[in-house]
Amino acid sequence: MIFLREYAAYIKDSMVAELCELNRNMMLSVDVVPVPTDEAIREVENRLLGVETNIANWQRKQNQNNNFSAVIPYDLEQQGKESKEFLDDLTTRDQRMMLAVLTMVHTADAKEQLDNDTEAAEPEKEPPRDKDTPVSEGEDILVKYKELYLQNEDMVRWVAIDGTSINYPVMQSKNNPNFYLKHNFEKEYSDFGVPYIQEDCDLAASDNLVIYGHHIKGGRMFGALEDYKSKSFYEKHETIRFDTLTERAGYKIIAVFKTVAYSSEGYRYYDFVNAENEKEFDAYVGKCKELARQLLS
Repeated sequence: MIFLREYAAYIKDSMVAELCELNRNMMLSVDVVPVPTDEAIREVENRLLGVETNIANWQRKQNQNNNFSAVIPYDLEQQGKESKEFLDDLTTRDQRMMLAVLTMVHTADAKEQLDNDTEAAEPEKEPPRDKDTPVSEGEDILVKYKELYLQNEDMVRWVAIDGTSINYPVMQSKNNPNFYLKHNFEKEYSDFGVPYIQEDCDLAASDNLVIYGHHIKGGRMFGALEDYKSKSFYEKHETIRFDTLTERAGYKIIAVFKTVAYSSEGYRYYDFVNAENEKEFDAYVGKCKELARQLLS
């Protein structure tokens, strides 16, 4: 049998897919058992209680160090959010929890071959990050972002919009452009991902920074931007916070529009990163405002 040196309680689809792609004789069995709803709710409530306890202990420790303005670590905040959403799925959306047992067996002529296959099955490591960092020598990272940046140096910005659920770190991984499309802040597989900046954008010099984020139903992640189709909502939420790691920054929203990405039918806004001249920059802004008028009309 092939074996795993490290494994988690939750098996990712991507890992199963990688194992199934091994060019070997293999048998795969997946047994799915539904968990009774009351039992599932207790399980998730216990998980949520554990997260809230960890947050309370973390805050108590910060208060003891007179660090009263400390921001809850993103991983703890995300765990709590996901647990609450899971509980909401079970109690109000009639979703079910399933237990799955995955059994995979493949044969080989020798143990050496099994060892080689185990090495081949290990996940590919992320390429080394680009040497450029969002913090220049001599600059001080804001206290609220320092701990997060030390956890993951791919973090380059923070985006937030008051009155919405948007309040996230923003990443950039130039050597692995779409890494955070399906990975969380801890670099673990996640369908939610984390907002990230297009790889060809220069944080200090580009005229346009393109940020990607998933559209999740229920106002999650960038799904909350749907509210901007309402002119009244737009008028009440005209500013966006887009902090660097060293200073707070606010921007006024000049245009909100909806288009089809990666299609000749849509506006390829993501192709605009640097303007050749002022006229080209003004043309881009003008096109965005034109599309915004169509959306809000």
